[in-house]
Amino acid sequence: MALPGVLAGLLPEGPRPETPTTSLYFSEPMAELLRQGTVQRLEPNVFVVQDKVVVMRHWSEPTRSLLAGAPELQVIYFIDDDLWSLDGEQGLKAGYLGRLKRLAEAFEKELRPRTTKVVSPSPRILAHFPELESHILAPALIHALAPLDHHDEGQGPVRMVFCGTASHLADLAFLSEGLAELLKAHEGLHLTTFLGGQVPEVLKRAQCTHHEPQSWDEYRGTIAAGRFHIGLAPLTPTAFNLARSGSRLLDHAAVGAAGLYSPVGAFAELIEDGVDGRLIEGGPEAWTAAISALVEDRALCRRLALAGQALAARLGEPERVSRFWSSLLGL
Repeated sequence: MALPGVLAGLLPEGPRPETPTTSLYFSEPMAELLRQGTVQRLEPNVFVVQDKVVVMRHWSEPTRSLLAGAPELQVIYFIDDDLWSLDGEQGLKAGYLGRLKRLAEAFEKELRPRTTKVVSPSPRILAHFPELESHILAPALIHALAPLDHHDEGQGPVRMVFCGTASHLADLAFLSEGLAELLKAHEGLHLTTFLGGQVPEVLKRAQCTHHEPQSWDEYRGTIAAGRFHIGLAPLTPTAFNLARSGSRLLDHAAVGAAGLYSPVGAFAELIEDGVDGRLIEGGPEAWTAAISALVEDRALCRRLALAGQALAARLGEPERVSRFWSSLLGL
């Protein structure tokens, strides 16, 4: 089926900004089909293929106009946050929580009546769509894997990284007192975050670097250049976190870090404890003990980082994501 005539006047020219969700789950794995024009970008996070409109979480006026003028178009919606389990959520800042709720309301009003298929990395999210055809999709590895020569520095500094955004502030706060004590005990330990002045006060210390929140392009540049030994991904077991994807594994692989994870969300099934990362149960004391063990055993830290990269490369194969969409879209 040819693209509807109304589309021609709505397609933006040149590259457009996009969200991490779109890059990880669609645009980069589908880059060749986008270059060929088989898949066309309507707006930063919306794509059109024949009679199908793929909405990657966000949409705006061009999509509304297109759908209003072409009732035959089918919507395929991708969502990677559980927008329907936010009541009583205590781990998110009020502003972000409000934006998520508005997104859920807009979807119910504008897109759900037109949606025929829904795609998500989490079965918990798909459970909200029993009437629709649903599909699980894990993210693609779109970062280069770091060489691991920084693990061969002997007794040099040990660099930890917490890659979470502000939506993970409560998860970092869970560890903050323990991390502060650990930093005090190990002068050669360093922590990097991307939270700027939002971090807990106890982590505002000389052994910490807190980048201000970055755009997606800036963040990708930072982790491409960064080299870390230990990646921290604590998750408190809230309803929202239980639907999180395993994308942090890909970030840790990109910076060459051994990953430490809570057994929450996708990590509970993805990570084999002690093989390709650590699954840390219990309170902050369990986390500080696991970090200390890697500080003392640099060879183990390197082995976990290497196995984590192998797991990320296997699970995040971009061709898998491309094959998924090509099949779903009938290409």
